[in-house]
Amino acid sequence: SATGFSLFEVFGGAWRAMLPSDTVADAMFKWERYARSVKKTQTLKFTFKRYLFIEPFVNLQDKVEFHLAVNQAIDDLVNDRFPISCDEGETMCALRSQVLLGSHTDQARSEYSSIIDTLLPEHVRDMMKVDDIACKHRELGGMSSDEARQELFGVFRQWHLFGSTTFEVHQAYTATLPKDMWLAVSEHGIHIVKRREKEPCATVEYSDISTYSPSLKNLTIVTKVRSGRRRTKFVFYTSQASQIAHLIRNYMHVVME
Repeated sequence: SATGFSLFEVFGGAWRAMLPSDTVADAMFKWERYARSVKKTQTLKFTFKRYLFIEPFVNLQDKVEFHLAVNQAIDDLVNDRFPISCDEGETMCALRSQVLLGSHTDQARSEYSSIIDTLLPEHVRDMMKVDDIACKHRELGGMSSDEARQELFGVFRQWHLFGSTTFEVHQAYTATLPKDMWLAVSEHGIHIVKRREKEPCATVEYSDISTYSPSLKNLTIVTKVRSGRRRTKFVFYTSQASQIAHLIRNYMHVVME
């Protein structure tokens, strides 16, 4: 009964949610032809994951759906699409160790390096202190793997924009916004966030969008004129403009219809 999932084409750092009319064979042909034209050696992968996050996001009673949600959150984290503090990183490593290795032992401690590399984004890995992870792991003694996984998911849920799909974009059009940022697209709107930070610089609700126009290299969003507010234009430079536009359209269809 789970909804909102899609099959994704993943090629290097590029990804695309497949449409109902797409076929796997056509996708393979398209990417193989592209790889030959630009002399790329990456391998095309197909990933099944949630595309639209509508509250309450996941049925915790469905073990398969819950495991998919946790693994998708971890994939976002390790690929630097989720903001994290040093303390949160150590807590997550301890919980992940409890999930995979059980309670703290000297042997488990020797696996922390692997846990860090497969869980955290590269820019925070060197900040992790093994002694602090071990201390937090030791405090989890006796916790079952399922309980630790739920606690780990709870840390992800603490970010109030959890459920957003995060895209790395650049902009130079609006002087008051940073140049490097994330667009976090969720059921509540489009959140403009400074890269790797948690609080948005601005949020555009779907009801405030007048037009959104993707092109090959950028996405333009224009807001409606409201009482006391002027029309605002945003221009974001990204190779994923089409994917962002499709996601906006699908959320607007669900939220506003």
